[in-house]
Amino acid sequence: MKIILAALLILSLSPSLVYAADTLNKQGYGTIYGKHSAFQLTPPKNWIVDSLTGADGGQEVVYYPLSTGKTGPVTCFAAIVDKTDRYQRVEDFVNKSIDELRAKDPDLVFFKAGEIANMMAKRALIYHFFYTGNTGKAAMAVAYYDAPKTMDLIIMRASDIGAFNASLPAFKELAGSYFYVTSNVHIP
Repeated sequence: MKIILAALLILSLSPSLVYAADTLNKQGYGTIYGKHSAFQLTPPKNWIVDSLTGADGGQEVVYYPLSTGKTGPVTCFAAIVDKTDRYQRVEDFVNKSIDELRAKDPDLVFFKAGEIANMMAKRALIYHFFYTGNTGKAAMAVAYYDAPKTMDLIIMRASDIGAFNASLPAFKELAGSYFYVTSNVHIP
């Protein structure tokens, strides 16, 4: 439950909506777009991109392993956060998010897990978040890409630590597939 609340908090900081252009286009990638950003993500091997599953939870595109399906212990999704006076840099947004998450969950454990580069040598900061509670442990990994008008996030949430650790290579593959398209988005 805390992992869902944390993901919702991260999304609540963003006035942008995220849309899915296609469930999966012929080239094998999903296109995610909001008011000020559009980017593409290619699902890792043996994962699927689904534009129907996450709609009820506010995520227009959800990635998950074929072996566990949409109700499995691990899912990934994308978020777009508009840059504002409050935060212009990824580091500012991360620090503000951590402050707000810690206010709600003092037991939150987090750390910067490093950086990842996509095929265009654009770098993303990666943070890991661990939550404890009555239902056991849950974890989240977030890759933060700095785009011209937004911060584009790729988020993996897991309901248990084992699934989190086992899915980290797939998360890194998904985050590394980030391909920025444009900030000049026209939503009909």
